[in-house]
Order: sequence, then structure tokens, then C-alpha cells
Amino acid sequence: MKKINLKDIAEYVGVSTALVSYVLNGQAVEKQANKSTAERIIKAAQKFNYQTNQIARSLKTQKTHAIGLVVADINFRFSTGTS
Repeated sequence: MKKINLKDIAEYVGVSTALVSYVLNGQAVEKQANKSTAERIIKAAQKFNYQTNQIARSLKTQKTHAIGLVVADINFRFSTGTS
């Protein structure tokens, strides 16, 4: 099964990919998108089970929301010099 992207939703609804992006990122009012068009975009995204590409989003926003953890090797034994 093909993963759905913004372009697929835009073609289905008949709008630009930019408008789909604005609506799905919660900027519909800010960008003055038509309310009925925004609803159609949201319904199409739900219908196709659209999932945001987190890698693409993190490249755009420059935030990954990931936490790194470094753990020392606790099994390492120091040599005491005696055999």
C-alpha cells in the first residue's frame, strides 16, 4: 500500500499542496483558507489515514523532539595490576 502524502490529498481535494500543508499544520485561519475547503482537506486526510512525515517536519522546523541517552558500559572491569 502506498504511503499518502500532501500531494495525494491536494489532488484528491483539488487544491494546492501548500494549502493542504497550512490546513494540516493548523494555519488555516492564519492563511485565510476557506472553511469548507479546510474541512474537506481534514476529512480527506482522515479518510486516507494521513500520517505526518516526522523526518521531513524535523528538517523544516529544525527540531526533532528526540532525546538521546548515553550509558556507560557498567560491565567494564578495571585491571588492578595483579594477576
